[in-house]
Amino acid sequence: MSLLRRRDGPRIKYVGEDAGPYDTITVDKLTPIIGGEIGGVDLAQPLGNRMLDEIHRALAENSVIFFRDQHLSKDQHLAFGRLFGELHIHPRHRTRPGTPS
Repeated sequence: MSLLRRRDGPRIKYVGEDAGPYDTITVDKLTPIIGGEIGGVDLAQPLGNRMLDEIHRALAENSVIFFRDQHLSKDQHLAFGRLFGELHIHPRHRTRPGTPS
């Protein structure tokens, strides 16, 4: 059995190559293993390439990220989610046809 499939096996954590500090955002770790709170970002405004790269890096390093006190419209929220890939609509969620929510 593969070490990655065993429940008692090693846990793999992303470690970037000489990642260094963040330039455009702040990241406060919530636990030593998982979770980071992102600061210095207004998700209602357009994000620069550097900031978006750092948000992606923070997600890779922390597995879960949080943005506090954001005021987004539904369309802005969906647009931000699409920056990470195709959106998935859970099959049990009721939504208007053709509209992710």
